[in-house]
Amino acid sequence: MGTFKDSDLKARLITAVLLAPIALGAVYFGGIAFAIFIAVVAALHNWEWTSVVRQDLQWLILVSPSLVAISVLSYAFIPLPWSFLILFTTACFFLLINSLKRPFAFIGYVYSTLWALCAIGFRESE
Repeated sequence: MGTFKDSDLKARLITAVLLAPIALGAVYFGGIAFAIFIAVVAALHNWEWTSVVRQDLQWLILVSPSLVAISVLSYAFIPLPWSFLILFTTACFFLLINSLKRPFAFIGYVYSTLWALCAIGFRESE
């Protein structure tokens, strides 16, 4: 059992070492580089969330992160009220294709998108 934890820790450390320069570069340069980085992280976050809560809908595991990336990247190109309109529209679409009996995938979609929009908004406000 100790070897599993050790291998998991090694994988996490290697990932951190590889991604830290990319993250720092995105923060330093800001603008579209930061928006793309945040969109990728939010999409990965949503992919993980969706694959945990909705394993029975494989197509949703691909569609949901794509919608997150579209919503987040829209903020880099258009003003804030319109990007929230895109978030609302994609959230409604997501709610329509998702069963209301299992709302956790929808909640994860909104959560993944909102923190990403906030991160971009805070970065751009400086």
